[in-house]
Amino acid sequence: MSRKQKFFPSTCLVLAGIAGLNILQPAMAAESAQTLPIKKISADASQELVIEFAAKAFPTAPQVLDLPGPNHRVVIDFTDASVDKGAVQSAEELSKVLTSSIPFIKAVRYSELENAPKPTARLVIDLPENVKVKPRVVKLEEGMVVIGFSDQPIQTSQAPAEPPVAETASTTESELRPSMPEETKAEEPAQAGAEKTPAATSGGDDKKAAADANPKLESVKLYNKAVQLHLAGKLSEAIIAYKEALESNKALAEAHSNLGLIYNQQHNYAQALSEFRKALAINPKDAITYNGIGAALRAEHDLAGAIKNWQTAVSLDAKLATAHYNLGTAYEIQKDYDKSMTSYRAAVKNDYRLGEAYYRMGLIMERKNRSEEAAEQFKEALKVSGDSEYSEDARQRLVYLQGKKGKTQ
Repeated sequence: MSRKQKFFPSTCLVLAGIAGLNILQPAMAAESAQTLPIKKISADASQELVIEFAAKAFPTAPQVLDLPGPNHRVVIDFTDASVDKGAVQSAEELSKVLTSSIPFIKAVRYSELENAPKPTARLVIDLPENVKVKPRVVKLEEGMVVIGFSDQPIQTSQAPAEPPVAETASTTESELRPSMPEETKAEEPAQAGAEKTPAATSGGDDKKAAADANPKLESVKLYNKAVQLHLAGKLSEAIIAYKEALESNKALAEAHSNLGLIYNQQHNYAQALSEFRKALAINPKDAITYNGIGAALRAEHDLAGAIKNWQTAVSLDAKLATAHYNLGTAYEIQKDYDKSMTSYRAAVKNDYRLGEAYYRMGLIMERKNRSEEAAEQFKEALKVSGDSEYSEDARQRLVYLQGKKGKTQ
């Protein structure tokens, strides 16, 4: 065999390899041309995820996987796809947008898989551990894929598992507590020049009466000062002023009760209960005090005791809206939704400003699959306040219910 013949097969093999590369390059280019870049990720009114592509072609149906657990996440893989990072927002910005539109989403991440057999874009949705979803493709059309999470409204972490209690319906002085305790009001005319009895006008007795009146007048001033500090949120100063008022007049049940309200706000429930009991020792028929006791007991996980005190409060004052609302929260925790609705309705009947009650009624109607009634309650809640803790969740639920209604029509 000649030298030329010996090396000819190798030469042919090299040439064949070069030819193979020339054939492969157009094939790879063709495959690259079929890769669809994702240009936008958003949410629609039905709390579904919308993925839009830059090219007007039908994307491959993505693989959707739900991975529940402490690190609950939904993984969505789009084969023959990439992410146009110049068009799609950063993961941080995208998370902010999607969490405001879909409350049960915690965060969003995206990437392109390096070792996948085909170009693959991956989208990861982080969810709370306790949220149950059924993610699936609900729409696949030219240039778009829509991912749904459930056929029913999803309970989000923004909807409190246990509704909050209320102690006063507003921040007006008259609802926090009367500006002047009743026991001092009765004696005020005598200090304002009202007609005096002969005994009151005689020298020594007159001085004694004035001396007795001064401490009570001083206690009223201190009490009213405390109320103003309380309303202004200056709780430490209000505590001092209430205690000073009590030093002047130990019979100020309202001062003890208001101190209890402050200690409830500060989560000092043992001290709150002590002050509430002092108030009841002076005035055993004060509905606001029983309402405060109920709030303290519920915070200490004594729901039965809380219910008993709230029931006493509404029996003493049927117009005390916050006590009705608090009873509603207790019944809701017990899943007695009929009783809960009755109490919430009584609450808003007596004070329309209790937006939280409308919101809770909306949640109950949603549980009962009474969508139209739920939507009406959420609307009422948002009329009362568009900037409360419940507002964003109420707004999102309302959008979802309206979108759902539109689909059925």
